[in-house]
Amino acid sequence: MKVKQDYAATVIQDFLNQNTRYLAGTSDQMNDQLNAERLDICRVGKSLFDRGYAHSTAGNISVRTDIGFLITPSDACLGFLQPEQIALVDFD
Repeated sequence: MKVKQDYAATVIQDFLNQNTRYLAGTSDQMNDQLNAERLDICRVGKSLFDRGYAHSTAGNISVRTDIGFLITPSDACLGFLQPEQIALVDFD
């Protein structure tokens, strides 16, 4: 199981590194917009969880933006999301 966890951690880190490079080329205005949308996703996730519509780690939330999709991670509890957990995935 340790090997699978190490591999998963490597894949996630590579993905985050790619997103960081991608975001480095975006404008401050776009980064502000993405951060605001990440906060909205966290707010909606908490609302769904608090009202009993999402239990434990069931479900994901995604938002289409001008440059890609913001997507919550797998196996994350929507009631306790943090903005930095939400990945930006480009259209390619």
